[in-house]
Amino acid sequence: AIVAKELLHKDITLVHFNIGQKSEIRELEAVKKLAKHLDVPLEVIDMTWLGALGASPLTDDNIPVPEAHMEGLKSTICWTPARNVVFASALMAVAEATGASEIYNGWTLEEEGAFMDNSLGFYRALNNLSDFGTITRPKFRMVLAGLMKPEIITLGNHLSLNYGDVWSCDDGQEKHCGKCGCCWLKHSAFVRAGIEDPTEYLQDPHKDLPPPYKGKTMKASIEDILRRVKIN
Repeated sequence: AIVAKELLHKDITLVHFNIGQKSEIRELEAVKKLAKHLDVPLEVIDMTWLGALGASPLTDDNIPVPEAHMEGLKSTICWTPARNVVFASALMAVAEATGASEIYNGWTLEEEGAFMDNSLGFYRALNNLSDFGTITRPKFRMVLAGLMKPEIITLGNHLSLNYGDVWSCDDGQEKHCGKCGCCWLKHSAFVRAGIEDPTEYLQDPHKDLPPPYKGKTMKASIEDILRRVKIN
């Protein structure tokens, strides 16, 4: 959102989905702060029926949120049945109803390997679907597809994003749990970017699981990062 508004100078509307996720209260607080920071409207869409289906640690109280551990982060993948398919369909409807021509998302280079619905193939399929399923044919834009998480942290820092207001934990406690895969990945990205993480955690994310790549930093220049932001 901040890339679309500040770098690409787009008129944007933020869209937040409530699927009954455990972190809904914290996520909504964060997205409201972002909407205020960017001075843009916010659309909140109730999709609690999706979470009510269960079968996901993000929404089902009977399934605990997995913790990051040495056996590998693939074990911490939190899948919600067809979530991005459902979200994408709703976003196409919102875009068509409001006259928006583009739909921006934050899918990244790293996530493609773990989630097939974050991949370039899925992205292209959605744009093909838009050609057949809508009249106005709004297009999805993967502006961060060429970046790794540490580079995205650097980009957000360059754009004056207050990371203390961002929520990325899968749990719904007062503070970030520091145990789930999202907390570990977020904190690791800050470490590799060489930027201080302002997030308040209940537990140090690296307490039980060391940082990746033996603590090596990944300090790309902002000029290089900006060149790899996908504008088209």
